[in-house]
Amino acid sequence: MLDLFSSEHPLLELAQAILVDEGFEVRTVVLSDARESVVVAEDEYSFVALVAADRWEELSGRLSAIDIGLANWVAEHGAGSKRWDVYLACLVQERLADPDEFAEAERFEADTARVRKYVRAGVLPEPGVLQKALAPFLRLRPATGQAAVDPLRALEEKLRGRGIDSDSAHLAVESFIKTGKVRLPV
Repeated sequence: MLDLFSSEHPLLELAQAILVDEGFEVRTVVLSDARESVVVAEDEYSFVALVAADRWEELSGRLSAIDIGLANWVAEHGAGSKRWDVYLACLVQERLADPDEFAEAERFEADTARVRKYVRAGVLPEPGVLQKALAPFLRLRPATGQAAVDPLRALEEKLRGRGIDSDSAHLAVESFIKTGKVRLPV
């Protein structure tokens, strides 16, 4: 029985929309060798398989099989000129829990024997956050001037980066605004 976990995760639903907007052809591919399915995004330059989970531990034990299955699938289906630009992107909603998880993720990324790997943790299912996580695969955009920074949004992201859950970070920023000590631009 195949496990279709990866194509149903909220991160991947939004990632698919972002990648389609960027000109990728997106589909779900069954890696029969790995007994898994992955979301695949392909453009004229690269082939990116995406998997996602809430926590690293949900993915880590499956990634070796997915890596091998993806390499076999690409070889069978003729990646042609893209064979050097095949990626396995792992999107994890929660931050990596401890140094052991960081080390495991780094070892996984460093092993490029079959495909290149990319791990991003702390990726929330929000368009801006997910766009940043997918940035290595997206087209470069010319600079249009200084980007506007929302300091309160940046504070909320920083709090989440320090391990505070999304709801608590949002509540903290909202409480800060309610003190009246913050003047929001009009």
